[in-house]
Amino acid sequence: MTMNIDERMRIDGVKGPDPAHHAGKPEQTGPTEFRRLLEKLEAVAKQSKVEESVEDVDKLRDAMKQADDDFSVVMDLRKKLEDAYRRSQS
Repeated sequence: MTMNIDERMRIDGVKGPDPAHHAGKPEQTGPTEFRRLLEKLEAVAKQSKVEESVEDVDKLRDAMKQADDDFSVVMDLRKKLEDAYRRSQS
């Protein structure tokens, strides 16, 4: 299953992949690739917020959607980190 990040799930200050940059090239591996992916993960963690209290159904729905969106982004980054690690080991 592949997760696509749409505009609602974009993180301020974190740009998505540039398709032209990756066209025909193997993905970069090594310490810089790991650092780049970890920085994206850190950005998600910093932006993610925990609602102390939810007063109504709409706020609960919004909080649940935000948590789901953040989870999707984190799982996508986790997969990329795992793939980068596997490439670095081969």
